[in-house]
Amino acid sequence: MPTGYYKRSEKQLMRLRKWAKDVAKKSEEQKQKIGKSVSTTVIGKNNPNWKGGVTRATSLQYHKEWKMKYPKKHKAHILARMFQAKIKKNNCEMCRNERSLEMHHPDYTQPLNVKTLCSKCHKSIHRQLKYSLLNQVR
Repeated sequence: MPTGYYKRSEKQLMRLRKWAKDVAKKSEEQKQKIGKSVSTTVIGKNNPNWKGGVTRATSLQYHKEWKMKYPKKHKAHILARMFQAKIKKNNCEMCRNERSLEMHHPDYTQPLNVKTLCSKCHKSIHRQLKYSLLNQVR
């Protein structure tokens, strides 16, 4: 006989088959339970990936409308992408992080005046801008 090979007895085979059936039966029951609980909790707005019913077609339409509504922003984004190699730095200007870098336009009338920020600092700047605008309205 080859090494590592042995023949199982009929009794062992019967036990193994019974065990496999039990596992298969339990896993089917578990799949159904999980499927029921998950399907009701992550459909539509409950799904973490929900984007308000946005599909590719509506996304393209939204982008078109955004370009028409904010022509200065659109122009600034295009110019920044064209000159990205010259503008973009290797780390965040606020925290010196080198990962997940984004470009921020403080003023859209100066499209090449861009700050390189990590996503965390970029979000914090926009949060501060949002709150300052809200306080001005009040």
